[in-house]
Amino acid sequence: MPTECDPSARAKASLDQLAIFVFQRDPGVLSEFTDDALLVGSERGEIAAGRAQLQSFFLQLFERPMRFSWEWDDIRASATDDLCWFFAEGVVVTTGGEGQTRSPYRLSGVLKRVQGRWMWHQFHGSEHIADDPEAV
Repeated sequence: MPTECDPSARAKASLDQLAIFVFQRDPGVLSEFTDDALLVGSERGEIAAGRAQLQSFFLQLFERPMRFSWEWDDIRASATDDLCWFFAEGVVVTTGGEGQTRSPYRLSGVLKRVQGRWMWHQFHGSEHIADDPEAV
């Protein structure tokens, strides 16, 4: 478990826990987010603000035939007493019927301490799509 004074370890622990929830398609993932959290995914239309929209977002994500996870090469973080903000660079790992693919992924996030727990307050993911002719 990360020490209270190590923002990078704190961010990595939250990133790793999120990856487990998402890969396992566990609806308990909502417990990792504040009630007023904002999630902006890497695909068009992936924006969810607040608990109801987050629940809908994850239900739709979990219905897809593939599973998602992340692996991080670099995490840069800073913190105050109750906020931790960070940038992470690595890969998104997509596992499905066609096997496994790995694509570059960047994520910036804000964690907020709520009643002693570090929770996601903002998530902003960015997948490399420069080769996609339909990307805008």
